Amino acid sequence: MSRRLDLDPCRPRGAAIDWITQAHTKAPDRPDISCALAQELIRAGNFERARDLLASALADHPDEPNLREAQGDLLLDEGRPEEAVEAYLQVLRSEPQRTGARGSLASAYQRLRQNGKATSELDQVLRIDPKNAAAKAQLGHLALDSGQQDAARQWIKQALAADPNNLTANEDMAVLLERAGKPDQAQMILERLAKLDPENPRIHYLLSRVLAQLRRPEEAKAEFELSKKLQAPQDRHSE
Repeated sequence: MSRRLDLDPCRPRGAAIDWITQAHTKAPDRPDISCALAQELIRAGNFERARDLLASALADHPDEPNLREAQGDLLLDEGRPEEAVEAYLQVLRSEPQRTGARGSLASAYQRLRQNGKATSELDQVLRIDPKNAAAKAQLGHLALDSGQQDAARQWIKQALAADPNNLTANEDMAVLLERAGKPDQAQMILERLAKLDPENPRIHYLLSRVLAQLRRPEEAKAEFELSKKLQAPQDRHSE
């Protein structure tokens, strides 16, 4: 799933959860509030609570597409892409123009190594919304993953032109710069990302590789150890 940077990194995740929980307590029957709370819980890695919340909300509102899409996001983050595909397809059967669900479906197909299906979904997103930065970033990532560096560079540049804060495109641009022998430029991107998304293990891992190329072994080791520390809780959630 293509991601956008959180431009307010000083805002604690717990504060957002507390605020939306209060709103949900006051209006437990509102599916929009249930969906917003579920998404914050998913971002925080509180999958069990998100699962319980969505099960309850979907029992009352089984045809609510926002809730079903959130269920797909939860399943995808839990490492259950086959089930996520079914959730997203259910959303798209009722709302085929829903680009967010279609992009997430592409991410689920990518997890399943069904890149042809993923590309097809992203092409449909761009037919609906030709300026969609997230779809362009995902296409760039797919191209990079398959070794098509020229195509990847074109898609990534288009994604960044439309949305300079797209996390996927920024990460992949850093990878391209590293591979092109420009670790100093990659470092600038990755250090910016690390400030904006400090709990992202992949960013710290990529930064460790770049610092190693720049012959800064102690800093590289520190970033690598931090990436392992941050990855551990995600591994536990997926068990």
